Amino acid sequence: MIDALSRRPAALRVVLALLSGVATALAFQPFNLWPLAYLGVAGLSMAVLAARGYRGAAGLGLVFGLGFLGLGLNWMQVIFLEAFFGLVGMESLFFLLLGLLIRAVGRSRWWPVFAAACWVAVEFSYAHFPFNGFGWMRLGYAMVDSPLAWAYPLIGVSGVSFAVA
Repeated sequence: MIDALSRRPAALRVVLALLSGVATALAFQPFNLWPLAYLGVAGLSMAVLAARGYRGAAGLGLVFGLGFLGLGLNWMQVIFLEAFFGLVGMESLFFLLLGLLIRAVGRSRWWPVFAAACWVAVEFSYAHFPFNGFGWMRLGYAMVDSPLAWAYPLIGVSGVSFAVA
């Protein structure tokens, strides 16, 4: 599947990354379509692994982040439009890093586990930096009403994020 996607035009991978970001955002409140988080993570992984290099993977991660945070944080437009653009732009850079990391571990036999660990590491990073972070859009927060809700007391939000990723 990834090989077939890598032979398609780059625009298709960009659209896949953008739609994956939007799908992941729809997993959060107020939409609460939590199964879409799985599709969004899978779509980003497929797009990044099919990219034609690290630069393409970084760009696809950025596009995912813009779609994900652009919809997921759209409520900020009502408060302060400039802060919305700044926050979405800044936090999307973390997904650029995620695209690079997923691409880097993609050649490993254990890449799904490593990619999930990369996802949690990037979530940890944007939840703590800059200015004590902005961790509102962690995958684990979308799963509160899902069948994974039982796992929160055992593995926490990061563990649930890992399970989803």
